[in-house]
Amino acid sequence: MRFFRIIGKITVGAFLLGIVVMLLWNALVPYLFGLPFITYLQAVGLLILSRLLFGKWGGARGRGGCHHHHGGCGTNGQSRREHWRQKFAAKMQSMSEEDREAFKKQFRGRCGNWGSHFWGHHAQEQQSQQEQQDQQQHGDDAPEDKF
Repeated sequence: MRFFRIIGKITVGAFLLGIVVMLLWNALVPYLFGLPFITYLQAVGLLILSRLLFGKWGGARGRGGCHHHHGGCGTNGQSRREHWRQKFAAKMQSMSEEDREAFKKQFRGRCGNWGSHFWGHHAQEQQSQQEQQDQQQHGDDAPEDKF
């Protein structure tokens, strides 16, 4: 009995999802991009194609999620992001101070200010840059009266 209830819910959900995709496509895409309207079967085909191209749909098993029933992506069921963040932090701690500073300098050279919030130096860097600009504009000497 439970099996038929699950199959029924999946069937109704797939039917409704196909209708939603068809309605959204027909309401937006022809007017925005000049593409033709689609039928219900074409909408279902798009759903299947997106599943094949982009992987699983929604839930914890979607993009960036973990299969918690398989023990998660990292240890103790943690997310992939948290797993890699801890791994990166451990690697940074194992580096010497000189190696860490060289890595940060190389990272900044490649990525600019992106990720500076991670290093915790963003506010310090902005302040030192502002001080350097002020010194260049006003010179290194104390301000003089020009009256």
